[in-house]
Amino acid sequence: MHRPLLFASLVLSLSGCYASGDRDPAPAPAPSVSLDLACAPGALDVAWVSDDPPLHGSFHPVSLDVAPGDALLMRRSDFGHDVLRMRDGSAIALTNAPPTDAAWARAIEVDPTTREVIVRELATGAVVHTIPSGAAPREAWWGETTARLSDDGARAVVLDCDQSGDRTRAHLRGIELATGAIVDVTLPFACSEPWPRHTELRVIAGGTAALVIGMRAHGPSWVGEVRTPGNAIARVDLTRGGVSTVIAVGDARPSLDLELAFDVLGTAISDDERVLAVTGRDGLLRRFDTTTLGMIGEPIEVGMDIANPITYLPSIESPVALSPTGAWLAHVDAEGAIVVRDAASGEVATRLALPFEAREDVAALGPPVAMALRFVDDGLVVAASSGVARFGCDGEVAPIVHPGGELTLRASAPEVVRTGAPARFTIDVEGASLPVVRAVRIGESTTGAIGRDVEVWMPSPGATTVELVVDDGARTARAEARLEVLPSE
Repeated sequence: MHRPLLFASLVLSLSGCYASGDRDPAPAPAPSVSLDLACAPGALDVAWVSDDPPLHGSFHPVSLDVAPGDALLMRRSDFGHDVLRMRDGSAIALTNAPPTDAAWARAIEVDPTTREVIVRELATGAVVHTIPSGAAPREAWWGETTARLSDDGARAVVLDCDQSGDRTRAHLRGIELATGAIVDVTLPFACSEPWPRHTELRVIAGGTAALVIGMRAHGPSWVGEVRTPGNAIARVDLTRGGVSTVIAVGDARPSLDLELAFDVLGTAISDDERVLAVTGRDGLLRRFDTTTLGMIGEPIEVGMDIANPITYLPSIESPVALSPTGAWLAHVDAEGAIVVRDAASGEVATRLALPFEAREDVAALGPPVAMALRFVDDGLVVAASSGVARFGCDGEVAPIVHPGGELTLRASAPEVVRTGAPARFTIDVEGASLPVVRAVRIGESTTGAIGRDVEVWMPSPGATTVELVVDDGARTARAEARLEVLPSE
């Protein structure tokens, strides 16, 4: 006879536990508009280094997202997303959070089986809109759907890439979530292969336009024994359906011993959405006007390297970043150092060595390789194959504006679960002025979410005590829940 699954309600009042034990000082002055950063790039130095023992985010593709309020940092990869504190790099949790809007208020996710797209409110878990799959019924399993939200969360953009049937086309849909109105555009190019290099989708202009990066301009993935390059960019006007295209990477191939589908290596868009920067396997960085796709300035030579060379997931990396208004440009050179240069003149402002040591415990990872770069107001963040680091002005990190008041947490935790099935913890938070990460810790493993529901797979039968963690990047609170884990049926 099976025991029913019971739930216990928890109500916690959190006064704010600090990792450092000290209250943050007053916020720093606003950064200089003329510099586009709080200091000249030459003043940047290492503020903190977060090594990566679990290696969750060390495999391609890697990107860096900063939460509103600049208190939380998410390093995304295809093998999980790590959430860290921006002020000191301390790890909070591993999560599989789907893409969000700019406020981290709504999330958009794709059902991996049906390719149906669902938009949810993160605070409540409520479904805002469901978008039917754009794939033919018999082809839903053979292809890829990518979905993104506009910054304000009011529009969704969905890219359907099918790897069977008509392999020389892809389809893009823009959806107004309040009305359900859809603009459907057939693109003149096809997507890249789903692995190892995805075709990338960027939503701009409040969801009225999109950039589709890394498309194949010349038909199927392979023509005979020759792989078709995925080196094209399409700009789609989702109000009128117009499409413009440009070839973003040349045909030259460097002598890297890795024959995988990597043509577009890195992309970045300035915060004002006027400039797109692209690095390619031809060893060049190019910048494009996001409205016309006209090239800005001359190409710049950049470095590239192979990350995780002796694993089953090696990748060619050449990251790029633009400062908020595009005044500064960051990339790597042939020696693997980070180069920051004046975007207008092209002059090098500084070079920053990667502050990571080679991982002796995992020799297959090889030397540290930069995989993602991101400017913040007071410096630069780098994600590498062995961790994350932050460069700040004179090696310091600007303090965040500390939220006031208390967090009130209500959690529903299962009292009885079974191995082989996820245990769901529902955590509601009141009084949070910043995005909050909710997490469940079992031993050394911490699984989290930026939404209200956290699902955890229980490792073994027996009475188990788990720790519930809530963190907004400035405050941490903890509570315990005890549950019984039964063997799987």
